[in-house]
Amino acid sequence: MKIKDILLPLTSYPMPTEARSIENAVVLAKRMGAQMSAIAFAMDIESLVGLFADPIGVSGILAADRKKSADNASDLLSIFEMIGARHGIVFDHSLLHCNPLNVPQRVVEEARFHDVTIVALREGDAAWQDIAARLVFESGRPIVVYPDDANRELALPLENVAVAWDFSGPSTRAITDALPLTATRISAPCAPGRPRKCSPISPRILRRTRAGASSTGFPT
Repeated sequence: MKIKDILLPLTSYPMPTEARSIENAVVLAKRMGAQMSAIAFAMDIESLVGLFADPIGVSGILAADRKKSADNASDLLSIFEMIGARHGIVFDHSLLHCNPLNVPQRVVEEARFHDVTIVALREGDAAWQDIAARLVFESGRPIVVYPDDANRELALPLENVAVAWDFSGPSTRAITDALPLTATRISAPCAPGRPRKCSPISPRILRRTRAGASSTGFPT
């Protein structure tokens, strides 16, 4: 499968995705010759309890948080547009309004219409770690996860790829779907929880991996 369309979900609240992380994603899309769709969420942040009485100004705090999220989302899409244009990729972007509790499902639904999803994760961000896990198990598409760090550049090309493989059908499909992301240096696969059961990757899978990498422009 040649990867042609990449989804980039952006975090607007409480901390926005770093501009460096957006650029890393765009550079990867350019490397692969793929178009990229970015989505950012303006969070509809509401109280979990009724606000018939508001003695400490909770409604004002929530309104300020909603504005912060909307402003961050708009700024992120502007940054993405600027970076995408500078690198000359084909791109589009969407601003979505969503309750925070519904964001994971919305991201999964969007991911199903793209070849791969790229997620920048900040250390300690449990909400987006959960979204990444749901993408792995529910989207049916490959996912690329990398640190959301203003000082860290994504290493390209991807010359060394570790394959975690339990020899099951879903794992084989995942490897096949992710072939365009791989290069020739593939480590031996291991079954999770059985580190002593590791065995060399089969010549057939390795040939298919190399063929997939070659077809997408990666050196073989």
